[in-house]
Amino acid sequence: SNAIWTLPIKDGRAEAPPYFVKTIIGNARGLGFSRVGTLYIGQNVGGQDVQIATVDFQAGRVTALPEKPAVRFVGANRTPAFSRDGKYLAYQSLRGRSSLVLVLQSLETGETRDLRPDLDYFNQPAWSPDGQSIAVRGRDRRGRDGLYRIDTTTGAVSLLVPKESATGTMRPLWSPDGKTLYYRNYYPNGNAIMSRELASGAERELFKSDTFAQPHLSPDGRQFAII
Repeated sequence: SNAIWTLPIKDGRAEAPPYFVKTIIGNARGLGFSRVGTLYIGQNVGGQDVQIATVDFQAGRVTALPEKPAVRFVGANRTPAFSRDGKYLAYQSLRGRSSLVLVLQSLETGETRDLRPDLDYFNQPAWSPDGQSIAVRGRDRRGRDGLYRIDTTTGAVSLLVPKESATGTMRPLWSPDGKTLYYRNYYPNGNAIMSRELASGAERELFKSDTFAQPHLSPDGRQFAII
């Protein structure tokens, strides 16, 4: 069982079998001991799901508590992405142990539509500016990793960037005109933000650094904000 156990140690060796202290429900990790010997545990409680909260960015406060837009398969929904017009939400939904569905949900009506792309795995959905496609990181049935396009009408899948180029873990980012895709590449001595013209396949390195994370593209497509 998942629990806290104590193992007596003497001279660097176990002195006796471990004995049970307390059962732990869910995921937890030890945070260490205090000077007086108190053990602290960090524990994850509750489930993980897509939620939407209303925020007043001028005042810097939440004006409406988070609500779950999904009413089906609650607790199995991940990686949400708004469409550019803010009318739709796309998210990954786990059905069973290994079956993934891309859900498109209207935020006006609540109506949902399930797409079952022909991929073994996918995540990090990103809407194209025209709303006709969603780019994802994924793996096809032949085990090929890369960035893929999913047609929002038919669910058809096509390869955008093969793994040789898209070795990073960043969510794909579309240029405002939908003609260029941005992603992260890893190198032995750092990583870089890359651009790829979808029509020609031409690639260009835009920025390179020892480390960075969470790149976001400005609405006009002229600047990146990064950590």
